[in-house]
Amino acid sequence: MVDRLSSKGRRVFLSGWEVGFLAFFLIISLSACGTTSVSIRCSGVNVTCRSGKSPVLSPNATAQAQAVATMEAIKRDKPLLSDPLSSQDRNDWGNNSVCSFHDGAYFLTVNNFSGTESCDSASFGGHFGDVAIQVNVTLYSENSAAGLLFRATADLNEYYTFLINDGQFFLGFFGKNNTETDVIPYTSNSVVHGLGKTNTLLVIAQGDDFRLFINGKFVAEGYDSTLTNGFVGVALSHVSSAKARFSNLIVYPA
Repeated sequence: MVDRLSSKGRRVFLSGWEVGFLAFFLIISLSACGTTSVSIRCSGVNVTCRSGKSPVLSPNATAQAQAVATMEAIKRDKPLLSDPLSSQDRNDWGNNSVCSFHDGAYFLTVNNFSGTESCDSASFGGHFGDVAIQVNVTLYSENSAAGLLFRATADLNEYYTFLINDGQFFLGFFGKNNTETDVIPYTSNSVVHGLGKTNTLLVIAQGDDFRLFINGKFVAEGYDSTLTNGFVGVALSHVSSAKARFSNLIVYPA
């Protein structure tokens, strides 16, 4: 289900998988799926790990150095866009009861219901494909996760999210009929700063390859070929009330 609260490309969406999904990752620690196809039923939601290419959850020193060098090279290019997210400007971000600017940043805030919210810019368009996307995110609430939305279709029936919670990260593909694929399952990593502290997230999306960075460290690599381009935004998944702060969104060509 998609619930658009405003026009001009600004959107907040709700989908039906969130409560079971959040409860699931909060009580069960998932590991890499490897080349084995796994299906798990959880509160009516299908959670599936792709077969074929295996996700990399613990990059070795060589992979770490190579990925960081690639990230640094990409960041030397001129950004396709750069927005401090400090106040409303010509990028025309969603501004409503959930998504708003105050105290020099962009906040997603929800109260007393479970779901996922996303806001994007009315001017970015949906053409971002092979790019590196970076944003600063501060999560204030337990039982929630916050981060980037990317390669989203215009109707928000399909999209990827790169999220963190208190000590974990996740890369997911959300498809039609409320299906969810763990491209990279929720994985604990000490590089993720805790609640109330700022984390810098960066994803390099090139074809079916996604490399994830948190606070400058390469943490994982996953693969999915479903979507090749789309909209960019920020997202907050939660059980009950939640709050996250976003700043300094940058998109580089990759």
